[in-house]
Amino acid sequence: MIRVTTNSMKILYVLLTLMAITSCTKKEVATPEEEMAAPASRTSSTIKGSDYPAPISLKPGEASFQILKLHTGQPRNFAHSPLSLKMAFEMVYPAAGENARLALEAGFGFSSKESNHFKAERDLSNRLNHSKDKNSKLLIGNSIWLKNPKILSSSYLAHLKSISAQVSPLSLKEINLWVKSITEGKIPSLLESLDQRIAFVAVNAIYFKGDWAAPFEKAATMEEPFRNSETASHSVKMMRKVHSFRFHENDDSKWLEIPYKDSPLSMILVLPRKDFDLKTVESRLDSASVSDTMTKMKEERIELALPKFKMSEKSSLKEDLLLAGYSKLFAPGEWVSISADPDFSLGDVVQAISLDVDEQGTTAAAATALTMETTSLDLKPKKQFLCNQPFLYLLLNRESSEIYFMGRVYKPE
Repeated sequence: MIRVTTNSMKILYVLLTLMAITSCTKKEVATPEEEMAAPASRTSSTIKGSDYPAPISLKPGEASFQILKLHTGQPRNFAHSPLSLKMAFEMVYPAAGENARLALEAGFGFSSKESNHFKAERDLSNRLNHSKDKNSKLLIGNSIWLKNPKILSSSYLAHLKSISAQVSPLSLKEINLWVKSITEGKIPSLLESLDQRIAFVAVNAIYFKGDWAAPFEKAATMEEPFRNSETASHSVKMMRKVHSFRFHENDDSKWLEIPYKDSPLSMILVLPRKDFDLKTVESRLDSASVSDTMTKMKEERIELALPKFKMSEKSSLKEDLLLAGYSKLFAPGEWVSISADPDFSLGDVVQAISLDVDEQGTTAAAATALTMETTSLDLKPKKQFLCNQPFLYLLLNRESSEIYFMGRVYKPE
């Protein structure tokens, strides 16, 4: 666990997607049409079969929003990393058979014409980590782990080299050490064991640390009620500030952007206009609505209230992907170009996330921010943006439009 120091504000998130490819079995995988007729039940301890919604229709490039919508309306925190999921699948995309390739192109927008789909994110990581100003840090790592690394085809090895993915012998200890290194200790150990059937593991890890461009004053943080529902509430540490933010509201939601210092990354907060009606907002959320809203946001002086919160979650995304219609990714023998012997099938997709949001900032950052705040003669806030009920958040790159992180805060911890 990384300590949050008193003189340095951090928003930290660590995202890791694990994809285990096991030896091919003869088990049949249902077609999307069969799944629609008989939706699978949720095996998670937090969601039972009767609570799990029916599959939703496919839209090009919308896999990550589909995953969010499968959890719409649930009274719990939710966290997901679209970017980490996509970068994990980028590692194996060139090895996909026709059906799996079409599924990845439909769900994640991949194209055979592109050899490096996330060059902008890798360039940003290099830029931030070599900058003299250390307000932001972005680490991205790709790795492939195999029982026999010699089986990889030369064309597949060339692809892995182009996206800076390391190739190593399969080892539980070494995978955990690699994850710990990339995530700077935030995930000290990911895997407890490796099933004997697992012959190939692809791991993507992302770590981000950034200072708010205008940090919150710690003295303004106070205990306040957070209303989980119309009948339930609990006390949280609520951060407050009056500042100029990019803001937009439509018929069902209000959006506010909080930028990070010396970085193109921002956190977008989304509140329902009607109290506790987050289900409607989630059901209408997609890449087009995010892009459209970002272009419409304008600077306004806002009174913002945002709870401090921490989030840690680990879950399998396999059933989500099956319910969203991506069964072909798990069909036997689909990963034909990994080696000369195309006897592989996708076993599972696991994502572990840790998120820590607070108000702290360096002294210099706070002084600079306070100087920049006083640009308006009218110091009274025009609007309020009070995150004292369940809300959504998106952590995205304004330059590339990639969403690094999305989720729901139902109960700040």
